[in-house]
Amino acid sequence: MSPDAFIQLSLQLAHFRVKGHFSLTYEASKTRLFREGRSETVRSCMSESCAFVRAMEDLEQTNEDRIALLKKATERHVSGYKEVLEITYFMVWVVLSNIV
Repeated sequence: MSPDAFIQLSLQLAHFRVKGHFSLTYEASKTRLFREGRSETVRSCMSESCAFVRAMEDLEQTNEDRIALLKKATERHVSGYKEVLEITYFMVWVVLSNIV
C-alpha cells in the first residue's frame, strides 16, 4: 500500500469527520522531465476515496469491507499518479517529435 495514498485517505477521512463534507483537494506532483521542472496535480478526492470514507462512518460496514475499500481507493490514487506521469511522458514525446 502506498504510504502517500494512505495519508491522503487519512486526510480525507479526518476532514469529513471534522467538517461533515468532502474537500475537493489536489496534491501537487512535480515532474523533472522538463528543464525547469513542471508540476501536475493528482486529485485525492475521488469516488473511491469517498466510498472508503462513507464506509468508515457507516456502523453497518464490516472491517473487511472497509479494508477492501481502502485498498481500492489507494490503488486508484496510485493509478492517478501513473496517469500524470504517462501524460507527461507523452507531452515530452510530442514536443521532442516536433523539434526533430
